[in-house]
Amino acid sequence: MDMAKQTLDLELIRAKLHARLGGRGIDVEKVFVTTIVVNDQGKEVVSSSDSLPMFFLQHLREGRAPIVGAGVNLYVQQYSLDENHRFHAVTVDELNSMAVSIARDVLDN
Repeated sequence: MDMAKQTLDLELIRAKLHARLGGRGIDVEKVFVTTIVVNDQGKEVVSSSDSLPMFFLQHLREGRAPIVGAGVNLYVQQYSLDENHRFHAVTVDELNSMAVSIARDVLDN
């Protein structure tokens, strides 16, 4: 398949994530990248929570790798801060490595 002719859309990103994570039994639509901030009362709150494919797509459309950094965690329930909902099947380092690889695939073509 000629990568240069692929359109940067949600289906392409889902396919790339599924190719890397599907063999591990991970449904990429059920992993949420959740950004946490501290509000004026000093309490941690969710500022955004996007599915993994949507998080990747938003960053890639801006021309940058979707790197997960400080204040961001992975959850199996959107907008949750419950530790029981944390997603541990992929480390942040693994995810960031995938992000760089996918960014090279889609942004360099």
